[in-house]
Amino acid sequence: SVTPTGDTETSTTTVVEEVPVTTTEGTTESFVTTAAPVYLPTDVEVEYYASDRNTWSMFNGVVGEINIPRLGIKRLVFQGLFDNEEFLYVNEFGEEDINGCIFGDYRNNFNILDANNVIYGHNMKDGTMFAPLLNLRDTAFFEDDSEVLIYFNSEGYNNIFKVYSVYEIDLTTFNFIQTGFADEQAKQDFIDKSQSLNIADALIFEDVPLDAKLITLSTCTNYGKNRFVVH
Repeated sequence: SVTPTGDTETSTTTVVEEVPVTTTEGTTESFVTTAAPVYLPTDVEVEYYASDRNTWSMFNGVVGEINIPRLGIKRLVFQGLFDNEEFLYVNEFGEEDINGCIFGDYRNNFNILDANNVIYGHNMKDGTMFAPLLNLRDTAFFEDDSEVLIYFNSEGYNNIFKVYSVYEIDLTTFNFIQTGFADEQAKQDFIDKSQSLNIADALIFEDVPLDAKLITLSTCTNYGKNRFVVH
């Protein structure tokens, strides 16, 4: 994706609820919700919520870990210093790899979080990286459960996001990767537009608070011409 210019806002996190959870290792972590209200994690999924931050230092450029239990995604998130090319076609060891890494937009601060926090990953034919996101296009996916949660653990916080919109789009229709907004109206317009594009009617969501931090996941479709986007 091509990065836009003119992002100015970094807003203060609005904490809806803090949920202390005992992990499988016996330690307690506090999950900070930064979007719509969410439910408590289940024991079955708790493995997705714990991050061994001690291992992050083994790799250069790690800014967190993304966990989406319902899609089976649990991967480290990397970030380039100056652009979004650094981890596009190299693996976590810095070796050339067509799979690349899951990586965050270089403009974002993933520790304190910005107004919109953008994470990219390839749509691999073998079903790895961000390919499982495309399951959200399938109506049958939501038959038993209409809620999808995204857990992003940074160096300082464990954040929970509730998915409210999924859609496929070309690169000119909507600037979904802007990381900040000039004012509250600009952010509201972004939220309204992203909701209007939603193709998953089964998604249940409350109104997205204007002061909430957003997460945006993006992967390529249509041979790189389009993007499948999850908010």
